[in-house]
Amino acid sequence: MRLLQLALTGLVFASPAVASAELETTDEIRACIRRNLPDITSLQAVEFSSRDRVGETRTTRVNIASRRTPTGHRRLLAQVTAPEEVKNTSFLISEGESGISMSVYSPDFEAPKTITGGDASGRLFGTDFSYEDFERLQGFNWDGEGLWLTRLEDSRTADRPTYVLETRPQQSAYSRILSFVDKETCVALRTEFYENGTQLRKVLIADPQEIRRLDEAWFPHDLMMMDLRDQTQSRLVVQSVNTGLELPAFDPMQPLPIPKLEVELPKPNFEELDVGTELR
Repeated sequence: MRLLQLALTGLVFASPAVASAELETTDEIRACIRRNLPDITSLQAVEFSSRDRVGETRTTRVNIASRRTPTGHRRLLAQVTAPEEVKNTSFLISEGESGISMSVYSPDFEAPKTITGGDASGRLFGTDFSYEDFERLQGFNWDGEGLWLTRLEDSRTADRPTYVLETRPQQSAYSRILSFVDKETCVALRTEFYENGTQLRKVLIADPQEIRRLDEAWFPHDLMMMDLRDQTQSRLVVQSVNTGLELPAFDPMQPLPIPKLEVELPKPNFEELDVGTELR
């Protein structure tokens, strides 16, 4: 079992021995992004810190397990561990031959709730990440939307060179998504979500100083989602990543194993990141 423990200070990962070669096509960039997706079983502990428009904050702790089925399809289960009133609420994403399905399970539900259509824009565990946003963050959409993926002019984001990809998703709450992908790590440093063509609804920012390397993959461990319409924001901080585990088959109504934690991260400061143009 491989355990990556993270601290916000005192931990520096070296850059790859050989810098990533310049990629030319959208297929090459997409393939580089997909190499960051887990091919092995993993278990993460994350913390969502959300702030509403009047400044009230709420913290939600979640364990996330990911594995591949014998057919090679991915399954991901996110399960709340705190606060107590929503503990054991689970969100399951399943990949199959016919596509991707999403369901929510709760001790308060008589039956699982299937997420379809407009439901996908609902708030995941009460955060500013919608079900669709989280699905995209976990990389479940990069294959199916290849036909609507366009490479735009390269840019700089957080003073790092980036590829810029435009997605025109189908069956989505968004009409247009721009991804600013770091050329070194193939991690999206900034993602812009548009409604009705040109109306910027949300911005997702990954702190480039908190992108960590585990084996051959790069993972962002500090992200901020900002909802510009509702004037709210949620920060997602990864506290640990455990890989190479022997996990039982996912049962959304049963607690996931407890990840090993040795580092308790400080409470996120919402003032550290802003949606301003200086991050572009």
